[in-house]
Amino acid sequence: MRRRILIIDDEPDVRAMAAAIISTKGHETLEAGDGVEGMEVMERERPDLVICDLMMPRMSGLEVIKRKKRNDALASIPIIILSAMATDTHPPEFWIRSLGVDDYIVKPFDPLDLLGRVEYVFRRSGYVSTRGPVTPTSRSVSTEQTVCPVDLADANPAEVVRAFIESWNLQDFATEFSALAEEMAGGLTRHDYVLRRRRCYIDERGQDRTQYLDRLIEEKISINVAKVVVERRDRVLGADERNRETYTLKKTGYGWKIIAVRPG
Repeated sequence: MRRRILIIDDEPDVRAMAAAIISTKGHETLEAGDGVEGMEVMERERPDLVICDLMMPRMSGLEVIKRKKRNDALASIPIIILSAMATDTHPPEFWIRSLGVDDYIVKPFDPLDLLGRVEYVFRRSGYVSTRGPVTPTSRSVSTEQTVCPVDLADANPAEVVRAFIESWNLQDFATEFSALAEEMAGGLTRHDYVLRRRRCYIDERGQDRTQYLDRLIEEKISINVAKVVVERRDRVLGADERNRETYTLKKTGYGWKIIAVRPG
């Protein structure tokens, strides 16, 4: 699907490179040289995604994030930060959580990594998109019911990831919601999340696709944070697609919750 992506950066070469890379997927790109111009373009064009630098003249990327969040018409547009501000003490995951953005890419960036992050954000928007009204449902349909065979409160990180991936096959979106940390659920209630995922299932002809955690590649667990790397297999109309994904989880009072997903 063709999307419109706004690139906000004060370096013309960076904008040109990012636009050229993104255009290879057929997406349309818009450009702005600083935060002031970026907000003007955002308000006028309403892009599907914003890629924004942090350090810029006139208006920084931090201010762009704040103003976008305060504008109800723009708040649901996903945003990826593209910046050189990352260190061992403040890695990308720190900035994602502290800024409340969808992803963070460190300059200089790899073209394939940029494409992967962009496509992932668009895929993730199907989970928690807050655009448009919630689709009404019959009173006879419960959005709280779960058929997950695993108690997520006691599950290990790999089990949580498996439940999250494979819940699609049973339309068990209550379990999918329960596997996500609050920051991944987009501020939706369980009820609204399940309604949106059911609408997504219908729109995408979900019966034509199944998805599985095919192979656990790596599971690293510290006291409160875990990393799970898996090979995921999606079967679409009988054809298999395999992709590697990395999940980051945090330990909460309700068990392990997914806070980030990365391709590769």
